[in-house]
Amino acid sequence: PNPKHFDWPHLYIYLNYFVYMGFAVFRRLLDLANLRLFVSSFLPIIWEEEIVFYLITRVFTATLGALTVFPVYLAGKKLFSKKVGLLASLAIALFPFHVHYSHYSLTEAPMVFLLAWVIYFSARILETASLKDFVAAGFFVGLSASTKYNGGLSALIVAVAFFAHFLTKKPTSQVLLSAFKNSYRPLLSGFFALFGFLLGTPYALFDYKTFSRTDGPKGAYWQFTNVGSVSFSEQVSKFFNAFFSKFPSDWGAIFVILFVFALFYFLYKVFA
Repeated sequence: PNPKHFDWPHLYIYLNYFVYMGFAVFRRLLDLANLRLFVSSFLPIIWEEEIVFYLITRVFTATLGALTVFPVYLAGKKLFSKKVGLLASLAIALFPFHVHYSHYSLTEAPMVFLLAWVIYFSARILETASLKDFVAAGFFVGLSASTKYNGGLSALIVAVAFFAHFLTKKPTSQVLLSAFKNSYRPLLSGFFALFGFLLGTPYALFDYKTFSRTDGPKGAYWQFTNVGSVSFSEQVSKFFNAFFSKFPSDWGAIFVILFVFALFYFLYKVFA
């Protein structure tokens, strides 16, 4: 149960375990029904121990990558309209980078799937600031972080949604008082984020001694103490280099053009 290393959190490992166990039961049933020879005649890979579980992981990850279109659609619909939701889900379904990495046994696609639910529930917070949406958003923040630590940054989305909900209203004393009275909601969201993280990586608590190590990649803290630092000027340079070299290949030329047009339209609306 304890992988004993925290260079990556453990939710993705556990999910694959249950998928593997389901497959093992299915394969055992084929044996019990004397169907092994028949099935292996057209699906011999089922009994190829060296590669079948790797294939299963890739199929599982690709499935989560494909299912990401649903929270993206719901978020776009909630924030703008059904048409925007459909276009947004089409974009995530066709992004070369997303499609490419969803076919590998990597944590990025599952993390983004869970993070997309954070965005959806944050969109609901932006509208109503409902307590259940704070709980759901926080829970998915935790699950996303428990898939890849970077997913924890999605907590910022929840915080922005909370403040934006009140800032979009007239800054009367009543609104400010309401914001103060509801300040426990993002705190509760943070609690459920922690709960979601520990649900997926329980040994971060039960084996905290290993989790907190900084002397090597077995400890999660090693990740945070060895990321390095880059100056602001270098960050700006890297951004423009990435925008003109990496983005076109990751997004596809059409989406880069649409992004540029949308950016200029936004600036026009703000400053015109």
